[in-house]
Amino acid sequence: MIQKIRDSNFRIILLTREYGKISCWHKTKNCGYDTGDIINISIERIGTINTIKYVDGIMSISGKDWDYNGIISFLELIVLLGKYIPESMPHPAIFDDYSNLLTIIQNWKTLEPHHFILLKIRILKIIWILNPKEIESSPILRYIHNNIRTTSIDTLMLSKKLDDETLEKLKRTLAISMENLN
Repeated sequence: MIQKIRDSNFRIILLTREYGKISCWHKTKNCGYDTGDIINISIERIGTINTIKYVDGIMSISGKDWDYNGIISFLELIVLLGKYIPESMPHPAIFDDYSNLLTIIQNWKTLEPHHFILLKIRILKIIWILNPKEIESSPILRYIHNNIRTTSIDTLMLSKKLDDETLEKLKRTLAISMENLN
């Protein structure tokens, strides 16, 4: 997420493996990378202000030939990470999952929306805000809930599409969990 604060400075929010979600400052809006890219970054901290000193790309999602649903699902995932991950609270598992997801995306044309729903459920469970009320009513959903953190991202992304009723319950669970935080 990029916000223009002053004419000469932009606030950029980054998800880092070591420090969680942090804010930093950059002199220009364009540092050569896009939302969702994985970058190697050097930050200078003076007092309470982080300033970007060096940026180098590691993995980029640009140039992917995605369909509309793939783009929307990916952007919804980025919004979820930006909105619900607490500032300065490291979650290396979420960063590693995201990094592994980008590797998978590089090799596949697109992922299906149900893959992103499962990934969102996983993220909300990791940060302890998943509301399991809907899950208790279904053996399939209980199985997903109980195994979502221990299943590898590769296996999760290979999962077959769930039936419409199960998908709707998962979407409701996501909505209820995120609504409680707003």
